[in-house]
Amino acid sequence: MPYEGGELDGLPAVLRKGRAWYVSTLPEPEALRDLLARIASAAGVRPVLDGLPEQVEAVRRGDALFVLNHGREPVTVEVPGTHHDLLTGNAVTDRVTLGRYGVAVLRP
Repeated sequence: MPYEGGELDGLPAVLRKGRAWYVSTLPEPEALRDLLARIASAAGVRPVLDGLPEQVEAVRRGDALFVLNHGREPVTVEVPGTHHDLLTGNAVTDRVTLGRYGVAVLRP
C-alpha cells in the first residue's frame, strides 16, 4: 500500500517483510481494523468468542473466561456451554447478560 501524493509519493505506507508488518501511518479506524484483522487471521489468531458486539471484549486466562461490556447499554453474549460465574456465584448456560460496563468471569 503506497502513499499517493506528497513527498512520500510511491513509498510504502504498509509493508510486510517475512512475518513482520511495518505501518508508517495511522490509517482511518475502519482501515486499521481491517488490516489488523487480516494480519491476525494470517497468523492463525482466532477470537475467544465469535460474533461479539463491538463494545464487548472476551479474554481467556487459563480456564477463566473474562467477558467485559465496555458499553453503556446492557448486552447479552453467547457463551456456549455451562459455566460458573465467579463474581456472582450463578450458573450460566449458553449466554450471559452484562449490564452497563458489566463484567463476568466464567469458569467451566
